[in-house]
Amino acid sequence: PLCLVANKKNMKKWIFNSGRHKGSVDFSLLLIRIIAGGLMIAEHGYPKLLKLAAGPPYTFADPIGLGEMPSFLLIIFAEFVCSVLIIIGLGTRLAAIPLAFAMGVVTLLVNYSKGLPMMELPILFFTLFFVLIIMGAGKYSVDRLISRG
Repeated sequence: PLCLVANKKNMKKWIFNSGRHKGSVDFSLLLIRIIAGGLMIAEHGYPKLLKLAAGPPYTFADPIGLGEMPSFLLIIFAEFVCSVLIIIGLGTRLAAIPLAFAMGVVTLLVNYSKGLPMMELPILFFTLFFVLIIMGAGKYSVDRLISRG
């Protein structure tokens, strides 16, 4: 709390604290899960799911040569299903893998030639999902409930 940083010594500790507190890490992971997963669903996954539900014709990029429809279904799985799993913290590390992969593909194969402004958002998403692969869901998750038995 800011009231504790009233004197110089406390202010210095607050400003230069390395942030290595278990509670703040868990809360940060929760925020990453909710924000990254929620934005991915709202801006990418749900609109693609609606496009699928509307029926053909489907047009979608095929950057890795699987075909338009398989690529479309895989990206819906990643951006919608995996994002839901990440938000609730269920199988978080596994759910983050398809999303990190998808953002890597978008960055390197789809948007690379368009320059940094078009790569910025996928790089940010890639980074957030990669952090979740490394760190896991944290304390505030279904993963935690399962791991505790």
